[in-house]
Amino acid sequence: MQFESKILDEPLLEFGDKYSHPDPRLGLVEAGPLQTHLGEIINVAVVGSAETIEHAQDFLESAESGFESQSEGLPNLHLDFPGLKNRNPFRCNFSIAPEATSALSKSEIDRIVKEKDDSKAVTMAVDAICRNLQSLDDGGSRPEVAIVALPVNLIERVWVAHASGKGTTEKEDSGGSDAPNFRGLLKARTMNMNFPIQIVWEDVINDKAKIPRKIKESSDRRIQDRAGRTWNLLTTLYYKGSSRVPWRRMPREGEYKACYIGISFYRDVSGQQLWTSSAQMFDERGRGFILRA
Repeated sequence: MQFESKILDEPLLEFGDKYSHPDPRLGLVEAGPLQTHLGEIINVAVVGSAETIEHAQDFLESAESGFESQSEGLPNLHLDFPGLKNRNPFRCNFSIAPEATSALSKSEIDRIVKEKDDSKAVTMAVDAICRNLQSLDDGGSRPEVAIVALPVNLIERVWVAHASGKGTTEKEDSGGSDAPNFRGLLKARTMNMNFPIQIVWEDVINDKAKIPRKIKESSDRRIQDRAGRTWNLLTTLYYKGSSRVPWRRMPREGEYKACYIGISFYRDVSGQQLWTSSAQMFDERGRGFILRA
């Protein structure tokens, strides 16, 4: 059997000052975001263990000076992160104030890790994180976005709980386990807060952290170098913390004829009923709406 293939041209993306470029990172470096943040700083909070909070603070502090790519070859694919000074791609800084951190106690994490019931362990973890996030929301230094920095032992307990049933993985439905999906439950519980959250695994902010193979989606999963991780994390924090679009695809003549809707399907915890939800809706240029339902 033979298949025909062709290489599609990279679409141009639009950035600040009507600048266009096919690569989002190079476009940000040259012209900055399409929609700039109104202030000079995006205030970031961190919830996690004492150690992951410290790693998150160190990571953002180090990002100010930038990181060289550690990947050999393909320099356009593995780009250096230029830092947050003269060539700041986001045209703003990211700051974690001392009062914008809230740590889960070691005893609290130990209780969750030692809990034998999967469902209860997940619920306990979400409850603990939400209490800390709520204290930040009610405090005098409310952030614009919060990092939930999960330590390895907590990840190992709550992330695999959903996959403990036979034949069920994190990507599949929940028919094999009564344990709720940790990420889904946490996202749902934090929707009423005044800032979005970003879940970050410890190995993103700590080079020495190792994620057990049973948690990874594939045994050959390799984490990106610091430059790549910084590009991804700070772009996410910029979008969530500023509510501004860093780039969008350049329009073409004759467009604006379609609207796209993202729909997901999943089973309830009993595995008996199929549910559906709509996550996003956007036009051909990527201009969209975040639906809260």
